[in-house]
Amino acid sequence: MQERRNAPTGVIIHCSDSSYGDVELFRQWHLDNGWDDIGYNWVITNGVFKNRSRYKKERDGLLQVGRDIRYLGAHAKGYNESHLGICLTGRWHFTWAQFATLFHQLRRIKEEYMPDLRVDDILGHYEVDTKGKTCPNIDMDSFRGYMKGIL
Repeated sequence: MQERRNAPTGVIIHCSDSSYGDVELFRQWHLDNGWDDIGYNWVITNGVFKNRSRYKKERDGLLQVGRDIRYLGAHAKGYNESHLGICLTGRWHFTWAQFATLFHQLRRIKEEYMPDLRVDDILGHYEVDTKGKTCPNIDMDSFRGYMKGIL
């Protein structure tokens, strides 16, 4: 893995495009694609870890550590050096617990890593990928509007 040369300046929000999963499953998918590790720095689970398994409330909104922030991510081409990546498990629907964890994690990132982080520095994957992606399948303008009261 290549070490990060500069401090990150932003965050990109992703979704897993699967209705289930956790950091270990996504790491395996990324390794199977030939990557050297999971591409995201964090994963926020939705309570369903395996295909066809039951929802578990205690696993909903769980923050899991992915790729160490000392190393370049592999989540958004052209932005891996400058942005950290957070993946919400899910495709079109996300839980309140996931959003609560996401808001908390963004505040933590600002406090610990990026004191100058502004809401405009938080992007959805579709905003930086021109290949027709919709990830994270949330309206990022509305999300940033809500974040102005939190960040």
